[in-house]
Amino acid sequence: MSLSISAPLIRKESIVFTELDDQVVMLDTRSGKYLELDPVGSRIWAMLEDKPTIIELRDALIIEFDVDEETCLNDLSEFVAKLRDLELVSLDSDDAVDQ
Repeated sequence: MSLSISAPLIRKESIVFTELDDQVVMLDTRSGKYLELDPVGSRIWAMLEDKPTIIELRDALIIEFDVDEETCLNDLSEFVAKLRDLELVSLDSDDAVDQ
């Protein structure tokens, strides 16, 4: 299923996480899955607190990091898809698909 770039992203409530320096370590208490995020992934995870869309995340990351719009959107979409596959985040509307 394609990701909607305009639907808000929501962290799953079953995720326990802590920040260690510039990284985030998280545990899904339901599945026991453990994940460590690098500094960029950790920054994205922090921004997810506000339930942003992929477009809002992209716009913020372009300003914060030295990355072009296309690369940022591609990398961000891939990262969010992985988080979603691991059931760490969900889209507010998994039925919405943008092309």
